Amino acid sequence: MSHLSKSYFFVDWNTKAISHFIVFCMCIGFFFQRLGEYIINMQIY
Repeated sequence: MSHLSKSYFFVDWNTKAISHFIVFCMCIGFFFQRLGEYIINMQIY
């Protein structure tokens, strides 16, 4: 029984880690997108 709950906890933790990683990547991507737009505007003006 303990082995089953341990494996379930591991899967649950894995799912949370993946979801947090996806959110983290989205934030990084959004930041670099804004940074890229800022640099392009600097080059135009």
